[in-house]
Amino acid sequence: MMLRFTLLVAFCLSSGCYLKPSAVKNASSPDGVTARVIGEDCEDHRAEKGDPVTRDLGLQVRVDNPTDKTLRIAEEAIRLQVDNFTGGVRMPAVVEIAPHAQKTLTLDFTHHALCEPDRQFTVAWNDAVALDGRPVALSNLVLHP
Repeated sequence: MMLRFTLLVAFCLSSGCYLKPSAVKNASSPDGVTARVIGEDCEDHRAEKGDPVTRDLGLQVRVDNPTDKTLRIAEEAIRLQVDNFTGGVRMPAVVEIAPHAQKTLTLDFTHHALCEPDRQFTVAWNDAVALDGRPVALSNLVLHP
């Protein structure tokens, strides 16, 4: 039993575990499209003296498409906003979600803010989401790691 626990901890530390954020305001649209954070992995990589060197935020977001049209998400338009920083998705893709289907996206960002529970992270969808070529007004997704 202890060996299983040790292996699980080692896996989480080496590959990044997605945990439930402390607070989330999920995203929705008038069309019924929703985006919900199902996990986050916010990491602060520090230098020897404790100074932050890089900070990463990984999000697992479940997107539901309840419509009769194909949903298209162009990740290069998605922006993370935290403090005075705005950054894009690392290695963005174009994702299509069939009508009445759902898909889990993994979005990875590099940012310049410590991953503290009182800090607000906002994912702005901008013009990233469309139904059969028509833009979808998806509200911002807001979380506190």
